[in-house]
Amino acid sequence: MKPLKKISATIIAALSLLTAGCSKNSIPETECIFSWGGDKTIMENGIYYTCSNDDGDSILCYYSKENGRTIPVCGSPSCTHTSKRSPDCAALMDSVFGFYPWGDNLYYFAYSMDNNSIDLMTCSLNGLNKRTVSTVEDTFAPFIKSVEYVDDYVLLSYKIMYEIDEEKLKSGIGGSVSLELDKTKVFDQKIYLSSGDITTLVEKEGYNASIWGGVIEDDTLYYAFSEYTDKLEIDSETGEYAGGLKREDVYRYGYYALDTKDGSERKLSEGYDCLAPIAPCFDHFSKDIVCYSMTDDKLYKFISDSGEFEYFADCYNASSNYACDERDALFLKTPDAENYTRYNFETRTFTDIPRRNCPLGEIYLNGVYIIGDTAWFDYSADDGSFCMGYVDRNDFFDGNFDSAVFAFDVNKFGGK
Repeated sequence: MKPLKKISATIIAALSLLTAGCSKNSIPETECIFSWGGDKTIMENGIYYTCSNDDGDSILCYYSKENGRTIPVCGSPSCTHTSKRSPDCAALMDSVFGFYPWGDNLYYFAYSMDNNSIDLMTCSLNGLNKRTVSTVEDTFAPFIKSVEYVDDYVLLSYKIMYEIDEEKLKSGIGGSVSLELDKTKVFDQKIYLSSGDITTLVEKEGYNASIWGGVIEDDTLYYAFSEYTDKLEIDSETGEYAGGLKREDVYRYGYYALDTKDGSERKLSEGYDCLAPIAPCFDHFSKDIVCYSMTDDKLYKFISDSGEFEYFADCYNASSNYACDERDALFLKTPDAENYTRYNFETRTFTDIPRRNCPLGEIYLNGVYIIGDTAWFDYSADDGSFCMGYVDRNDFFDGNFDSAVFAFDVNKFGGK
């Protein structure tokens, strides 16, 4: 087994990278180094992802970097992978996310608005033998905030809504009526894959509260929590608050450290202009994460041993123009900068990297996932399609995309 690594995606989606033995089945054997990005699990040598077929079905597929092929995760050789002709297709999966191959099985979460439930599911690596491992929540409107798999357990962060006027909620969707910021409960839960046992680590509540579970290291959970200070009304179209208040008057964001043994908690930062963890690197650095100031676009690295935030650079719009792994960061200092800035965390040195265009299309730094020696990236092709590609990790940080490879079109069944 290789050393544990981590990467993140989604709002602040905390993920773990690790190796596990892959059984022979319809999915080619690959070195299993994982991350999770919404409906994608990105490994160094392949990607699990969902896409739609011609009938509009949601199909779970696997792309192999080794042979450049995309196949449905279905062990039946005669299956058409459509609900009309093959309703029992193992790859038919709707509202699923967070795929994680572990041992001989694939684990994932299934979300159902009909049942108001979040279920941890498992199946064989070829998609067969599906079963429910654990039902996490069965109350009104559960929303997943982040997922992190680590060896034999998964850390799940989610929120539920309560004290809410459902008619007001429905009438306000897409409209301009005033909506109240209602109370929500948030949870960080540790779920064991083999047994399905659930341990609740964090349970809080607040007005429009949200939580993003980070990582557990040395029996300490690092996580982020936000809330509004009061039950305010907000216009869903203009985004304006009642009474002329501004977001900074009512919004609070904090980063916390929880001792999972004795339950004691430390508040590491809090406030409107607190230092928010950047999604692509939330757990590249484990507990020593990179954060940014939401008002002045400055980058800081949190040093867990000292409990201090160490400034290292200015960055324009860090949530969209920043990519990193445990060794280097790449970002824009200003919106009109001619070069990217590369920062090495070990040597603490800066290097200018030309903003060269990738021949495949336009790359966005917040869509970059660096796994081992491979840099995967989302990009927009010239024809407007949304695709995945990859390049060597060192070439990416050098700004060299001459050897970049097209992997698949995210919206096309079969990837091509």
